[in-house]
Amino acid sequence: MTTVFSRIIDGELPARFVHTDDRCVAFLSINPLRPGHTLVVPRAEVDHWIDLDPADWQHVSAVARRIATAIQRAYRPAKVAAALAGLEVPHVHVHLVPIDTMADLDFTRAEQSPDPAALDEAAAAIRAALAELPDGQPDEPAPPSLYDWAGGAPAIRAMIDAFYDRVEADDLLSPLFPGGVGEEHRAHVAAWWGEVFGGPPTYTDAHGGYEHMLAKHRGLGISKEQRFRFASLMSLAADDAGLPDDPEFRAALVGYLEWGTRLALFNSQPGAAVVEQAPVPRWGWGVAPPWQG
Repeated sequence: MTTVFSRIIDGELPARFVHTDDRCVAFLSINPLRPGHTLVVPRAEVDHWIDLDPADWQHVSAVARRIATAIQRAYRPAKVAAALAGLEVPHVHVHLVPIDTMADLDFTRAEQSPDPAALDEAAAAIRAALAELPDGQPDEPAPPSLYDWAGGAPAIRAMIDAFYDRVEADDLLSPLFPGGVGEEHRAHVAAWWGEVFGGPPTYTDAHGGYEHMLAKHRGLGISKEQRFRFASLMSLAADDAGLPDDPEFRAALVGYLEWGTRLALFNSQPGAAVVEQAPVPRWGWGVAPPWQG
C-alpha cells in the first residue's frame, strides 16, 4: 500500500517542503518535537533503512547533513539530532530535531495540533538558512561563521574594547559617551557583534534584541562625520585586537560596518521613520567566502 510519505511526494497530500531533488525530499513534521523538526525522506518507498539502496542512503545522509546545518544556523540549538525509527510510517525517514536536552527527543511529547503559522515560519526560516549555504553538492561543508573565523567571543570582545578605548580619546565621538564607556555597554555591544557575526543569540535572549539596540540610537542625531569616524575606528580596532586580516574577512567586516553605521545614522535623526521590529541581523561572507587553500 502506498505510504503517506509517497502520497506527499506525489503531491496528493500537502507538506511544507524545504528541499526536493530526484532522490529525496525534506519537509516539516506535522507533529514536531521542537520548532524546525524536519523529515528527510527518500523517494524510493522502502520500509527499513538497512534495505535502502546504498547510493540512495548516501544521498539521504548528505541532504540530511546539509539541512541539519541550516537548522543549526536558524535555531542555534545545542545540537541537531538525527533519528531513525520508522515504526509510525513504513517508509524510511530521518528525523532532524533541534535539541538542547535529551528530553527534547521524547516522541510522546510531539505536538498534535501545531499552529500552521508556526510551521510556515519554521519552513521559511530553514529555507532562508539553506539559501545562505554555499552552492555545491549536498555534503559540501559550510564555511565557518564570521564569529568562529574571528576567534569567537574573546576576539570580538577584544575588538570592542580596543574600539571604545579609541572612542574615549576621540574628540568627535567621545561626546556621545559622556563619562566614558563602561563595562556594561562594552559587554552588550560585544554580544551584539557576536550574534551578528553568527555566534550565540545572547543579545536577543538577554539584552532585548533589535528593538533595544534601536532605542539606543534614536534621537542621538549622529552626524555623517561621526558615522565615518565610527567605521574607521572599528576597522583600526580590529587591527589592535589582532583579528584575522585576510581580505575576505575584512571585506565582510567593513561591509557590515558600512551597512550598520548608515542604518544607525538614519535611525538617529529626529523624526526618522524607523523599522520598529526586526530580528538581529546575521552577517555572512557575501561574495567572498574565506580562502582555505
